[in-house]
Amino acid sequence: MRMYEFRCHSAAERGRISLTFAGNTRTKALVPLLILGALVLGAQPVSGLTVGPANITLDVRPGQAYDPPLLVSLGPGEPGSSFTLGVSGLGQSPLDGTYTAIDAASDTGGTSARTFITVDPAIIQLKPGGSAEVKAVIRVPADARDGGRYAAIQVRPEGTDSGQSPVLIPVLLTLEGGNITETGEITTITFTSNQSGADFQVGTFFQDTGNHDIPGAINTVDLEDMRGAVVATARGVSPENALIPGQEVQFSATVKGGIPSGVVKLVSRIGKDDGTLLAEQEESLQAGESMGSEQTLPVSTPGFGATLAILAAAALASRVKRPPPGLRPGSFLDRRYRYLNRQKFIRS
Repeated sequence: MRMYEFRCHSAAERGRISLTFAGNTRTKALVPLLILGALVLGAQPVSGLTVGPANITLDVRPGQAYDPPLLVSLGPGEPGSSFTLGVSGLGQSPLDGTYTAIDAASDTGGTSARTFITVDPAIIQLKPGGSAEVKAVIRVPADARDGGRYAAIQVRPEGTDSGQSPVLIPVLLTLEGGNITETGEITTITFTSNQSGADFQVGTFFQDTGNHDIPGAINTVDLEDMRGAVVATARGVSPENALIPGQEVQFSATVKGGIPSGVVKLVSRIGKDDGTLLAEQEESLQAGESMGSEQTLPVSTPGFGATLAILAAAALASRVKRPPPGLRPGSFLDRRYRYLNRQKFIRS
């Protein structure tokens, strides 16, 4: 029974009482579109603010209450300020699985824990180099059954015009004694062209359709010939965080050196580290032809990260050249032209 287990953002770091700090003092490499989205919104991180633990993960019983502590600290070189703590829904960026906040109006799923949680105190005053302990009071309804429940605690400077993004502490709860369902489906496969031996990039978008988060999901991509023999295999880069129910997240795989000769089929699989297969999808490739597909972001419940991705895609689309006359809108050649032009812009 995990009563007061804290875990880091990494799905692999699931050790009991793994205390680290969440904050914006660490820099993380993001997909170019997400970076562009941050520039569009103009949100800046809360400088010098850290919160520990990074995640709160608990096994909980219906009808019981829990009050895990949080330590909020301000760097010694930062000006003193008041900070507010609030609770939102928990979502994920479709580009890299980063946890994001979902507002109350959009957080309507059956696995939400937003209404279970209050924060005490809700406002704290920090001096330079100071810290304060607050409690996340979690009251689990007596009729809660099966799977997991998810929310996020946000810490931000007091006031609505600070222009700073909050520090996010994901809350992941598992209901004891209930049924856990870990299922999912591949919603989209995107792939780049195979030109002059360039690496073949495959993006697999996967949605958690179960009632519980899925840690450590693995993506493998096989390229097969006409006889069904596997000619090449690539392992996708898994999202850092556990997959949240209802969210769609991309796995990225690279076949070095491009598509080998004779390949006619691509098979992408998502599974667990214990070998359990969660989803599988096939895509036909025409032998000897350079294939490509324009990437389309899946739309999930619009939270903070999803909004960034949508705004970024809109900003990017405004800078992509229109296809030459004569290409039928929506045709393969039309999509191909737009895709290659967009890839050129991203890499420039």
